[in-house]
Amino acid sequence: MILFMALLRLSFLKTFQYRGYVFINLMSTCIQVFVQISLWLALFTANPVVQETTFNDMINYLVLTGLLALTKMEGPGQLLSRRINYGSIATDLIRPYKLKSCLLSQSIGENLARFLLFVFPVYTVVLAIFGLQLPTSPLHTLVFFHAVLNGAIISFYYF
Repeated sequence: MILFMALLRLSFLKTFQYRGYVFINLMSTCIQVFVQISLWLALFTANPVVQETTFNDMINYLVLTGLLALTKMEGPGQLLSRRINYGSIATDLIRPYKLKSCLLSQSIGENLARFLLFVFPVYTVVLAIFGLQLPTSPLHTLVFFHAVLNGAIISFYYF
């Protein structure tokens, strides 16, 4: 478990390595959210309710899909192929830990860093401006998070 956390931490810190990458991705996320909100605003200005869907419903959908995009992790096949191409697979294979656990921890670390750098700041502002409509039942929330966790696991191991 200590090794898993150390690898997660290193992967997290690696994302902060290039300031230009961080700045460009943050601006890209802001522009993407702005364009999507502008598009939905233009569509819903002409007709405030489209088949029982309101503008606030679409903003909730926008925020939710932005957060759920983080659960799509790179699978071990993609990570291994990248390591083979870079030639670092030899050192990975002689290390005394399970390679798949190492890849999972690195993928989680990268997603956590992406969340804190790009998703959290942008979507916090969006939620502060437009608000969030929460599910009506705690059971729905629990089932949703269970499905998201299962989807992330499937995404890592099978894609």
